[in-house]
Amino acid sequence: MRALTPSAPSRGKNASPVYEVLRQFKDVLPDDIPAELPQDKGVQHGIDLVPGTTYCVTRQWPLPGEQVKAIDDFSESRRKTGQVRELKSPHSAPTFCVEKAQAGGVSFMLTTS
Repeated sequence: MRALTPSAPSRGKNASPVYEVLRQFKDVLPDDIPAELPQDKGVQHGIDLVPGTTYCVTRQWPLPGEQVKAIDDFSESRRKTGQVRELKSPHSAPTFCVEKAQAGGVSFMLTTS
């Protein structure tokens, strides 16, 4: 893992808060992160809702059309490579950690729904 190697560049005050946790558990984490998901073991979990109930799905904020297209294209490319699977639950969405290309490389969560 690049983040755990001593040669990885330090980001100073902007270091990821996850870094210390990763360092603490580096003995149980793989050196190389696989590019694919583990094999499906046939176990599927579902949430049984009370018949007739509905759930609320709203976006926290609207996105411009080009960002929606970029997110959809990114999600579809990950689905085709097997890194993302279609979700069965209506209450979850794929989430990705994305690093900005600006100085300091601040990471943020990207959720597509």
